[in-house]
Amino acid sequence: MVEWAKWVWHNALPKRSSVVIWKALSGSLSFDDRIRQVGVAMASRCNCCTTGHEEDSNHVLSTGDFADEVWRRLSLALGVSWRTRQSWWDRIKIWWARAKRSSQLGCLQGFIPCLVTWRLWIRRYKARMEGLYESVEDVVLSIRFWLRHLTTNVKKTRVLTREEETFLIDMGIPCVVRKLSPIHLVTWKKPMVGRAKLNVDGSSLGNSGQAGGGGVIRNDKGMVLAAFATNFGIASNNEAELRALLEGLKLCQHIGVFHVDVECDSKIVVEWMLKRKCTVWYLWDFWEELLNLMNLFEIQVSHQFREENQVANLLAKMDAHGVTQRSTPGTELPMYARGLTRLDRIGVPYIRK
Repeated sequence: MVEWAKWVWHNALPKRSSVVIWKALSGSLSFDDRIRQVGVAMASRCNCCTTGHEEDSNHVLSTGDFADEVWRRLSLALGVSWRTRQSWWDRIKIWWARAKRSSQLGCLQGFIPCLVTWRLWIRRYKARMEGLYESVEDVVLSIRFWLRHLTTNVKKTRVLTREEETFLIDMGIPCVVRKLSPIHLVTWKKPMVGRAKLNVDGSSLGNSGQAGGGGVIRNDKGMVLAAFATNFGIASNNEAELRALLEGLKLCQHIGVFHVDVECDSKIVVEWMLKRKCTVWYLWDFWEELLNLMNLFEIQVSHQFREENQVANLLAKMDAHGVTQRSTPGTELPMYARGLTRLDRIGVPYIRK
């Protein structure tokens, strides 16, 4: 496929525009010189300019007074190389080469030759068939209108690049410039010496839907003491988070760890634990069991971003899909979970946007 086809036959471009420029590329537009080539004698005079030049495709689409002025205005506005009386093919090659360099995805700038060619052809048709003569301003405004319409269609399929946003602003088309969200590096931190850290997470596929919870217990060197992944059946997100915490503390009791730093990425569950009050009535049975269990531990509870809770998040998604597993000393975690615990242990950061 030739490089220009991605602009000429783009879904966002009106099909009648695509057909016009395709005909122009193949030399099939019906100008006077084309008619004479098939043996029909006729006098030729261009209606698009005052010089009375013989009408041919290159004159109407590029070298004529009117077309030359349209190309000049657009080229100067966007900083594209321009030369008076330049052939139509040379002009569009310059525009498409510039658009290709601007973005690997293809800049909106590549649509300009298509829209200009189409509008010049329409103006020629109106002048000859209807006696209507549009001004240069009318044609440029029409190109901007169609470019705005085309941009709306392109936005439905992908995000505009920085080059495309700058191009639209230069064309005088309102454009909401994307603001880059700040990127933060977050790292899982080891607990203090003599303490363990419990990371838990709950997952519900549908809220309510198939749910499960997962968690991992690590010592002050970042080594895994135990982990679990438990399926809870049908449950909400909050229930999955609370029951995951309950399962984690039961596992801590089972392996004899009672000085625990608890980290959870659910703010509401962390708030319940800090205030010692659960506000969801249908979870009170689990909550009472959790309170009784918490009395056995020396606990510090804190909220953690999901990016820092990758191991527990992975285990929670496993059990939400029906995988139930418990890893205690002497057994191994699933392969991906093992890899994430090693990254946490050596302090590799995660990206949070």
